[in-house]
Amino acid sequence: ITDEDPNNLFIPEWLPFEKSHFMQYIPQITTGARVPGTSYTYGQRIREWFGKDQVKEAVAKLVRESNSRAVVINLWDSTKDLTAGGSPCINHIWLRARNNKLFMTATIRSNDMFEAYPDNAFGLRCLQEIIRTEVNAGLRQKDPDHKDIVLGDLIINSQSAHIYKDCWDRAQS
Repeated sequence: ITDEDPNNLFIPEWLPFEKSHFMQYIPQITTGARVPGTSYTYGQRIREWFGKDQVKEAVAKLVRESNSRAVVINLWDSTKDLTAGGSPCINHIWLRARNNKLFMTATIRSNDMFEAYPDNAFGLRCLQEIIRTEVNAGLRQKDPDHKDIVLGDLIINSQSAHIYKDCWDRAQS
């Protein structure tokens, strides 16, 4: 995903949801907001699951070491996810700054390409923008003449991409 503006999302007519749906979903990736009836959200895994806010730590590392290749946000909890059901589909997010752009690569273990991929793609793009904004703020504190980094590509690796049978007819239309 190269040109999607997270501040002005373009929702094609053929997607199965309205913009309001995505606007309600995005905080489930970008914040630690809780959703009644769910055991966790991606945002909780990212922001608090391991006793720390991995976004804040990733931003701090990118401000300290802007060329680091070791900025990874982990959602997989090996103490629980190898033995219990309900493991997260998004497993990890890798960030790197190159050529004045912030790139994000997400690995998704199991990806419902019709109903979940659009949510995850928009949510991840918005998370990428939040991180970019915070990195720029941190770099400006270090150097007021800092030239802001811009959004680079969002790359999503879907290890098991699929469309569920109960969505097949709607996906074809």
